[in-house]
Amino acid sequence: MKKIISKKRELELDFWETWYAHNDPINITYTIWETRLERFPELGKLNVGQKGLDLGCGPMSIFEFSDIADTVMAIDPLDKEFRKFAPRFNRVAYYYGDGENLIFGSETFDWVACFNVIDHTPNPLRMLAEIYRLLKRDGTLFFEVFFEDTHTSPHYQLWREDKIEWVRGIFEEIRNQKEREEKLKRTVFSGVYKK
Repeated sequence: MKKIISKKRELELDFWETWYAHNDPINITYTIWETRLERFPELGKLNVGQKGLDLGCGPMSIFEFSDIADTVMAIDPLDKEFRKFAPRFNRVAYYYGDGENLIFGSETFDWVACFNVIDHTPNPLRMLAEIYRLLKRDGTLFFEVFFEDTHTSPHYQLWREDKIEWVRGIFEEIRNQKEREEKLKRTVFSGVYKK
């Protein structure tokens, strides 16, 4: 498994280095930001008082172009490598780490953005549990997996729309489990038992 993950990291880095070498990275990132705003108009309504996380931000967080950049943290397992070639405005605070073992405390963020990330992680359930742990009560998850027929067949077969519904169901189940746990904390069990 470690060998596969290592190869995936290598391929991901190679993709971004090649892409950035042949394209304008700032223009590309800005275009992605505009596309996300079209798909998720709620992103444009976030305010500076809300703390957010760009999970799996890639070489440059799209939130560098937002009005709320100063309240956004961005994390990526390739951050150390991205720093070597990716331009950044550093309005967003960048961190090195992966989505399955996040370094932030519980209930830290008002929102988490997870765009085209969960399909790269070895353990999607663990990542979803971590996202849930990080979100404050009534927090928001902005989630997307991009489908394109240029992806390899296994990628496309794994992340169809029914998988997105699966993610939604898992996230709701985590929330329901946490609500049950909270309710149990407030419940008194008593009784007299005889053998």
